[in-house]
Amino acid sequence: RRVHGGCPESRRIMMAHKVKCSDLFRGRKACYPSTVAVPFQGDRLALSNRDKRTKALYTVLDAAGDTSIGFSADVSKVNRAFKIDENVVALSSRNIYRLVPKSFKLKERHALTELRRIVLSPWMDRGIVLLFDGD
Repeated sequence: RRVHGGCPESRRIMMAHKVKCSDLFRGRKACYPSTVAVPFQGDRLALSNRDKRTKALYTVLDAAGDTSIGFSADVSKVNRAFKIDENVVALSSRNIYRLVPKSFKLKERHALTELRRIVLSPWMDRGIVLLFDGD
């Protein structure tokens, strides 16, 4: 109790997230030890800010009934010709969006209820596979 007494609530929440992530990724991801000291930042591209650069995104969000973005990141998509396409992935409480990197215009939207599985690469390549119902 004395140890946590001087710790603000926001810090306790952050530490709880770190413990949960440690349980999930320790020994499974090659880059995990180097990321322990880095604070988690879900919205890496600051898409939760409604401003001029995100106007196209929020038009799509409003039409889908979403209010905010909880996670965003730059990703590379391997297309059917095995070429790399740069994209942005944004996650809201209801949908996952694939967007054009600079303009944030919508390329693809899926309801989170359609998402069957997420597979993360164990190496340092930031690889991710999203499996949807019907795939």
